[in-house]
Amino acid sequence: MVFRIILRYIFSASVLFLGADLTFGAENTPDNWPTFLKSPNHVPVSADKIIPPLKLKWKYKTGGSVYSSPAVVDGKLFIGSHDSNLYALDASTGSLLWKFKTSEQITSSPAVVNNIVYFGSKDGYVYALDAKKGSLIWKFRTGNNVLTSPSISDGMVFIGSNDLYIYALNAADGKLLWKRFLSDYKYGGIYSSPAVYKGIVYIAGKNSIVYALRQKTGEIQWFYRTNSAIYSSPSINNGIVYVGSYDRNIYALDAEDGQLVWKEGLDDRIYATSVVWGDNIYAASKDGYLNVFNAKTGKMNWWYNLGAGISSTIAISSEAKVGFVGTENGYLYALDLKKGIIIWRHNIEGGGIHSSPAIALDTVFFGSKDGFVYAFGQ
Repeated sequence: MVFRIILRYIFSASVLFLGADLTFGAENTPDNWPTFLKSPNHVPVSADKIIPPLKLKWKYKTGGSVYSSPAVVDGKLFIGSHDSNLYALDASTGSLLWKFKTSEQITSSPAVVNNIVYFGSKDGYVYALDAKKGSLIWKFRTGNNVLTSPSISDGMVFIGSNDLYIYALNAADGKLLWKRFLSDYKYGGIYSSPAVYKGIVYIAGKNSIVYALRQKTGEIQWFYRTNSAIYSSPSINNGIVYVGSYDRNIYALDAEDGQLVWKEGLDDRIYATSVVWGDNIYAASKDGYLNVFNAKTGKMNWWYNLGAGISSTIAISSEAKVGFVGTENGYLYALDLKKGIIIWRHNIEGGGIHSSPAIALDTVFFGSKDGFVYAFGQ
C-alpha cells in the first residue's frame, strides 16, 4: 500500500493510460434498471450507449434529501426520499405519477418485479406497492428501521433490518418464509443490501462479517470475518464475492466456500459497493479515489482521483465503455473505462450525491442530498 501511495504522487489520475480491452460480462436490459445496482448479484451495467457531455433533461424536487437509488422500469422511475415518501415519476419528463407516504425516512432503494415495488423504511416496515397506482399490496413489520435495499429472486424478497435479522418474505403476500439473526458484538446494524447468486444470499453486517445463506432455508453456508464494520454490499461475478470493509480492504472470496482469494488495501474507508466489469473491479473509497484492480489477482491497474469522498456506486455503460459516479461534493463524473481518464463532470451545486446512478432510456438518473432527483442525457 505504501508503494501505491508513492505512485499517486508520481502519476496523475487523469492522464494514466492503460488500454486493456474490457468486455461486457452481465446480462442487461437497456430500457430497465429494476433494482439496486440493476441485478440481484449487483452488477450495475447497462447496454445503453451514453457518451458525454450530458445535459440536464429534468429534475424533480422532493421534500427531503434523497439517499435512495432509483429503479427504472417501463418508463417509470421509483425512488425514496427523507421526506418519507416513495415517488413514482415519469422517466422521460420527471412529472409526478404518484407518491406513497410512510411514517419515517426512506433510504432503501426500491426493487420492481412483476409490477410490484418493494422497499423498506426507517419506520421498520417492508412495503409492496402496485407499481401503476401506488396502492399498498402488503407490508411486513420488522423489529427496527430498514435501511437496506431488497433483492428479489424466485418469488422471494430478501432484505435486512437494524433488528439484526435478514428476512426472506414471500413476494406475493409478504408472509415470512425465514429470518436469520446476524449476531452483533460491537457496531450495531445492517446497512449492506443482500445479493443473490445461484441459490445463495450474500449479505454483510456492521459486525464485520460477510454471510452466505442458503436461499430456500436461510441456513448459513459460510461466513467470513473482516476487521471492521461493513457498509457496502456484496457483488458477485464469475464465482467470486467482492466486498469492501471499513478496515480499508477489498476482499475477494470464493462464492461457494468463503475462502479468501485475495485482499487489497486502500488508503481510506470503503462505503460504496465494488463493481466488476470485464477484467477489472472498481473500488471507491472515502478519500475520493476510485481504484481499479484486476478482478482475478487483486493487482492494482490504475485509479481516478475524484477529489471528494465517494459513497455512490459506479454505474457502467458497456457500449460506451463509460462509468458514471457521484461524489460527496455534488459532482457527477463520467469516466473513460478503457483509457483510464476523466472525460466529463457536472456540479449540481445543491448537495452531495450518495445515491447510486441508474442508466436507462439513454439517461443517467440519481438523487441528491439537496432533495432533487436528476436525469441527465445527451
